[in-house]
Amino acid sequence: MSTDVSIINGITNAGHAITDPVGFLLSSLMGLLGHFISVARVDMGGVLDRFLFRTVDPTVTGNRPLTANPNIANLNLGLAVAVDAMIGLVVLLTSLRSIFERSMRSKYDLKVIIPRILLAIVLAHASLLFMQMAIDLNNALGSVALSLGGPLNGDSLPWSRRRRSRGSSLARTCSRPSSASP
Repeated sequence: MSTDVSIINGITNAGHAITDPVGFLLSSLMGLLGHFISVARVDMGGVLDRFLFRTVDPTVTGNRPLTANPNIANLNLGLAVAVDAMIGLVVLLTSLRSIFERSMRSKYDLKVIIPRILLAIVLAHASLLFMQMAIDLNNALGSVALSLGGPLNGDSLPWSRRRRSRGSSLARTCSRPSSASP
């Protein structure tokens, strides 16, 4: 039965192509574009879910945390070594100043800088952990925000065509020409 309907539709489309070739071409093109957009919408939904609504490592297929990426770990290690070198330089300069200057301020500077140096060392070496904690907090807050509203999909995003088609009266009001224009 379905083959009979498809044959009848094929004959009708062929007749339409002969009588109105431009209309047939445009309707076929619009049908092709509509099919392409509906397929792309499904694919984009998966991409948006993976890269926009979650924070994962894009170099692997699983849901590995972003900070588990070896390149980021190597970058963090290099920056921690640079911080350690700068801290060593600061300690050396402050110690030399304390030795060669005979003032209370130079000795006071050494006492003030030691807690700051210890904090800098802890922050530099635990920065990858703190970054992952901030990402997890952001993901948790995003999940809570998404659960409060309606379902988030391609149609509910601000740039979606369907969202605009429901339309606001402001868009219709702004598109009308005013009667008092000179």
